[in-house]
Amino acid sequence: MEDTKSVRGRLLKLIVFAVIGVAFVVVSLRLSTTWQILFATLGSTSLLICGLGATVDWWMKKGILDDVVKESLGYMVPKELRPSMRWIYTQHIICTRHYQETEIIPNPADSETVIVRTTIQRDLENISGNTEEIHIGLAIDEWFENSRHSEIVEVGYRFEGNEISLMDQIKRTPTALVIEGNIVRAPHEKSVYTWFTMEEIKRAKHDVLFMYYSYPTKDPIVKVKAPEDFEITAGFAQSQYKDAVHPRGKGTVALSATLLPLQAIEVRWWQKGKSERWLNGQ
Repeated sequence: MEDTKSVRGRLLKLIVFAVIGVAFVVVSLRLSTTWQILFATLGSTSLLICGLGATVDWWMKKGILDDVVKESLGYMVPKELRPSMRWIYTQHIICTRHYQETEIIPNPADSETVIVRTTIQRDLENISGNTEEIHIGLAIDEWFENSRHSEIVEVGYRFEGNEISLMDQIKRTPTALVIEGNIVRAPHEKSVYTWFTMEEIKRAKHDVLFMYYSYPTKDPIVKVKAPEDFEITAGFAQSQYKDAVHPRGKGTVALSATLLPLQAIEVRWWQKGKSERWLNGQ
C-alpha cells in the first residue's frame, strides 16, 4: 500500500496537470485558429494525462496484485491443492453474522423420534469491489417418518429495506424440500439479511444434524436446547477449529474463525440413560 506522503504527492501532480489543461483550453478560446488548435490540443492532452493517472494506475496495480496473489498460491501449495486455493481466493460473498438456535423437542406422536427445530439468521455481505450476485436458497431432508414430515416453517430475506418471504417457492424433490433460484445483485459492501426456521424428524436415541452453507461463515454462534435427559454437543466442521471454539453460556458455543463453504456446523444429541448403559457394557 502507498503511504500518505506518496499519495498526496501523486494527487498534487494530478491537480497541477488538471489546472494546466483547463488553462490551455480557456486560453485557446481567445486565440487565432492556428494557436487555438495548438493550445486546445495541449489542454486536452494535459486533461487526458490527469484522467489516466487517476484511473489506469489504480486498475493496473489491482490487476498486478491479483496476478501476484494467484501465482503465489501456485508456488506455496502442492499442485493437487492449487485449484481449491484459487477457489477460496475467488470467494466474493461472506456471511459476517451467523446465529443459530436448534431445539430438540420430544415427538408427542412417537417416543422413538424427536422434532429438531432450527432457526438461523445470516448476514451475507459482498466483500468484492464490484456488484455481485448473492444466491439465496434452502434445502432440508425428508426422512419419511410416519408420525411427521420435515417442514420449512419460515424463510425469507431483507435487502435495502425490502423484506421478501420465500414460503411460496417451496418445492418437493424425491428426498427433500428445496427453495432455489433467488438472486440478489448486491453492490460493494452491501449485505442481505436472511432467515429461516425448519423442522426435521430425527431419532431420539442418538442422532446428528449437519448444516452446510454455500458461503464462508465468519464467527458463527450456535445455541442448542434439549430436555434434561439428553446430552448435547455443537461443533464446527474440522478438528483444526477445536482451539477456536468458545462457550457462550449454557448450550451456546461460538467459533472465532471462518468456516469455508460446505464445512458443516454439527449438532449432536443422545439419551443419557442409553449412553450410560452402553458405557457400562449393558
